[in-house]
Parts: sequence; C-alpha cells; structure tokens
Amino acid sequence: MKKIIFLTTLLSFSTASYADLHLEFKNVNNLHNNNGSNSGRVYVCTLQPFRDVFADVGVTEDMARYKVQRRCEKSQGEGSIFCKAKEAKCVESSLVSEGDTGRYKGKGVSIYSQNYQMGESVKITHDIPNLGDYNFDNKMSSYDIPMGWSVRFYEGVNYSGVYYTRNSGDGNATGFDNQVSSIKILSTF
Repeated sequence: MKKIIFLTTLLSFSTASYADLHLEFKNVNNLHNNNGSNSGRVYVCTLQPFRDVFADVGVTEDMARYKVQRRCEKSQGEGSIFCKAKEAKCVESSLVSEGDTGRYKGKGVSIYSQNYQMGESVKITHDIPNLGDYNFDNKMSSYDIPMGWSVRFYEGVNYSGVYYTRNSGDGNATGFDNQVSSIKILSTF
C-alpha cells in the first residue's frame, strides 16, 4: 500500500504522463521517522531526457538528485549530458502510511485541481514562487487551509500580479480559478 501511495505521489509530479517512466523502490520502509511513525519528509527528483522520465526518492535533496542521476545513467550511459544531477527537478513531499485515513494529517495548505477539494492535489508547507515546478501552474480550483493560517495566492510567478488572500478553511477558487502561479504563506499561528 505504501508503494502505491508513493508511486501516485511521484506520478502526480511528472510533467509527461505519456513518457516511459523508469522507477524502482527499494527500502521504502527505511524512510520512516526515528520515532517509529510511518510518515516522513522525502525529496522526489525527476530527470526527463527526451520522452523518458526517471524518478527517485531520498531523505535529502542531494541524495535524491544523486539517485535519479544514477538511474538515468543506467539507461542513457554513464556521464551522459542528459543525466546531470543539477538539472533534476525536485520537490519535497511526505510519505503517508496506510494507517492514515483521509487527507494527510500534517500541517500544510492543500490545493486541488477541481472544485470541492477534489482531483489532483499538492500539499504546500512553505512559500512557492512558481507552481510550475510542481506541474500545478494555473491548475488550482480549490484549497484547504489549516486552522490559524493565512495564505496569499498570486496570479503571477514570483509573487507578482493580482493576489487573493484567504484564511483558514476550505473553499473554491471563485474568481481566480485556474489562475494561480505562486503562493505565499503569510501566517501559521
């Protein structure tokens, strides 16, 4: 079950659903927190030479970049110019165990591709200057903001253009549906 949830997370960050996807998960259970919890922070990195997509995961961004580079080089050849770790696109994510029900119980703003908190989603725990990095630029239709938080949604990248400020709760992006390109967390009380 953990691998299915993890694979779903990886695929949601891929920009090329038509491409061949090369992944392999070993020792996913080792990514748990030291306190025995079954959820933890991880980094998912992808490289996309041509139509292939290579993805890997690490507990640090450097580890994830190194692993995805090695995975790419297995196919493209060692030292390939298409498999540079610094060119990998990486996102921070969370592992969720099969024991967690409903949405991830950790704090963060969830944004959704459909109204009423449905469809593809991204959990945001820090400012995001470009939602395109998460393949979510101009896709937000609804949101769920934790109690006590205040968030500002911007139509332009790098916190530019028209903005909409929302506080705790969930709602549809009425008036700015499919127009958000960056997000700033104003307060988390």
